[in-house]
Amino acid sequence: MASVDVIVPCYNYGRFLRECVESVLTQDGVAVRVLIIDDCSSDDSEQVGRSLAAEDPRVEFRRHEKNQGHIATYNEGLEWIAGDYCLLLSADDLITPGALQRAASFLDANASVGFVYGKVIRWKAEEVRPPHMLQAGFETVITPGAAWIRRLCEGGEPLTTSPEIVVRTSLQKQFGGYRTDLPHWADVEMLLRYAARSDIGYLDCEQAYYRIHRENMHNGFRGIREFEQRRMTFRAFFEESNLAIQDGASLKKLALRTLAENACWRAHQAFSQGDRKTSESCLQFARDTDPSIRSSKVYRRIRWKRLLGRTLWSFAAGCRNPIARRRLHSSGQRSDMQ
Repeated sequence: MASVDVIVPCYNYGRFLRECVESVLTQDGVAVRVLIIDDCSSDDSEQVGRSLAAEDPRVEFRRHEKNQGHIATYNEGLEWIAGDYCLLLSADDLITPGALQRAASFLDANASVGFVYGKVIRWKAEEVRPPHMLQAGFETVITPGAAWIRRLCEGGEPLTTSPEIVVRTSLQKQFGGYRTDLPHWADVEMLLRYAARSDIGYLDCEQAYYRIHRENMHNGFRGIREFEQRRMTFRAFFEESNLAIQDGASLKKLALRTLAENACWRAHQAFSQGDRKTSESCLQFARDTDPSIRSSKVYRRIRWKRLLGRTLWSFAAGCRNPIARRRLHSSGQRSDMQ
């Protein structure tokens, strides 16, 4: 029977903690251990965590006397893991019944795969948790690491969430911990390291629940801060990694170009919302990330928008739209007849 160690970092998520841990302890077909690390919470996380540890010998509880932040907490957990496989599961998330057995069985059967992930059910904390689908059979996919890296560079968006990812511990031990300078995208940088050395597995079934609420950690990294984290991640991976990355130079160029284009689209959105400051900061970011973005259609379009202003641009866009021109012409005819 495969063993899976689950790290549960917790900071003021006491109201979610029991449900999270119980979703692990009720898993069949694998030997599980759970480490709850309370990062000096001010709510009832400590009481809940100690109760869970007292109720089940598979649960260990630790509490920080001072808040150390999530990256230090994650890395502490990585030093603790010893099982065949491991999972980092935030205290506000859950895994579905059978998730660990499905992941472990897949990893057992495919030695070339470094980590495996599946579908995630997203739901709002204030709503009733939706049921998950019980699937007797499901498709599995193995993607070469280089192809997985290319997909990430082409889209510029994470291909995973977090609670659905089960990783091979032996490989994790080789990589060490998460980078402290990437508080928002350290998990993506870690997965890139995996993809540089292994294949990636995917299970076409529901493996985890991701709870959406106001205190979600990613809410602290929006707009330009998020773009900066993504740029730092790609640069760190391609420039500072000692891994032999196939087509590394071209992939880095692709990733930065995609990031610059995404920033331009965010500039368009901010312009439409009347937020000129964000629009300009996104354009500046795009230029700094990939100077050649200036010649792209998406960049030139937002530059014209900003030069004309929202009112003139809306009028010009309306004139270019055939339907709007017909309406304008029709309106003019009615005016003349009056």
